[in-house]
Amino acid sequence: MIAGDSESDWWILYANKETTLEIAFDFDLNNGRFKVVWVRPDQTVQTLNERGEENTVKLTLPEGRNVIRMVGQKAKLKDVSISFSGMKKKDFDGVYRDENLEYAYRVLKGKRPVDPARLEEVCLYLKKEEVSALAQIIWKEGLTEDVLPFVQKQEEVVEYNGRKK
Repeated sequence: MIAGDSESDWWILYANKETTLEIAFDFDLNNGRFKVVWVRPDQTVQTLNERGEENTVKLTLPEGRNVIRMVGQKAKLKDVSISFSGMKKKDFDGVYRDENLEYAYRVLKGKRPVDPARLEEVCLYLKKEEVSALAQIIWKEGLTEDVLPFVQKQEEVVEYNGRKK
C-alpha cells in the first residue's frame, strides 16, 4: 500500500522531437485523493487518470521536458501499476525518476550550469566517475572556492565514520 500527501513518484522525459507513447494505468484508491498528471514543456497540466480504473492513454509528447507525476492528498493506494510502451531511446535526450538526477545528468551533458549549492544533493546519486566528471566541470568553470564548504563537510563525515584517508 502506498500512502502520501504530495508527489510520490514521477518520470521526467526529455523528448528530442514530437514522439508518441502509451501509458497503462491500474490502481486501487482506498482513501484520499490521487491522480496521475502530465506536465507539458509549456507547463500546461493534463490529468491522465484519477479514478484508478485500468486504462491506457496514448500521448503525443512535444519536444522538450515532459513530466508524468503521481500526486495525491492523504491517498492510500493498493496494487499500483503504471507502465510505458512505445518509447524509443533515440527519441529521448534523457529519462529521469528524480529532479536531482535530472539536474546532475543535465550538468554532465552540458545542458545546465553547475550550481555548487546543489552538490550535496546530487552527488549521492552519481557513480565515482560521474562525480569526477562533475568535479572537472567545477574546476574548469572556476567554482572551486564555492565548493570548499561541501568538501570540508564531506571530510568531516569521513572522519566521523572512522574512514580517514
